[in-house]
Formats: sequence, C-alpha cells, structure tokens
Amino acid sequence: MIIAFLLDGIIAKYFTLYPTLTLLSLIFLKENKYLIVIIVGLLYDITYTDTLFLNTIIFYLLLYFIDYYFSKFNKNFLSTIILGIILILIYRFSIYTILYLLNIVNLNIISFIKILLLSFISLIYVIIRCFYENLL
Repeated sequence: MIIAFLLDGIIAKYFTLYPTLTLLSLIFLKENKYLIVIIVGLLYDITYTDTLFLNTIIFYLLLYFIDYYFSKFNKNFLSTIILGIILILIYRFSIYTILYLLNIVNLNIISFIKILLLSFISLIYVIIRCFYENLL
C-alpha cells in the first residue's frame, strides 16, 4: 500500500494521469485494514488533496464495500478486476459529487469523463497485484 501511495504522487506529478493506486490497493489489505485505511486516508488527504477527512471517509466506506463484495463473490482474477472498476466508478463519482455540491470544484462533464477514463489505467496495478497474489 505504501508503494501505491507513493506511486500515486509520482504519476500525478509527472504524467497527465489521475491514478487511483492507493484506492485499488484497498482490495489487497489483509490485517489491521481498517486502521491502515484511516492512516492512509488521512495521509492521502494531507498529501494529495486540499480536503481533510474526505478520502479517509470514502476509503473507509469502500473497505466495507470490498468486504461485502468478497463475501458474495470468490476472490479471483475476474472478480477482482470487476471490483477495481466498481471502486473507481464509486470513488470518482463520490468525490466529484461532494466537491461539486460544496462548490469546491467546478468541473464540466467532459473534464470529469476524462478524469474517470484516465483513472482506469490504474487497473494495470490490479492485474500486477493479482499476479503477485496468485489470483490469475
């Protein structure tokens, strides 16, 4: 998760991408995951965004969703990729909606779709992690 966190910053700084590696690494947490999510969420908010607790809360809620998802589906390559897609969609729509309603950001729909589509590049990380976790 630390590597994903650092890569999010590097990718966002040097490439025109909108990485979600930290978000997707939630899929692979095993021990002390709720505590880790709070710490990483706060670090993510402090380091990469101008919002305090927003990503922390969203990551925490998404971790519940991940647990629920894997209680209904076996953890394998396909279910993990599908979960990654769902997480990106939920995360991006949640962030966009909250920031838009609070009048913090005024993205037009074209910019939002661009950010959403570029976020899917992060699924490469999920594929690599599936290989590492022997889910292929």
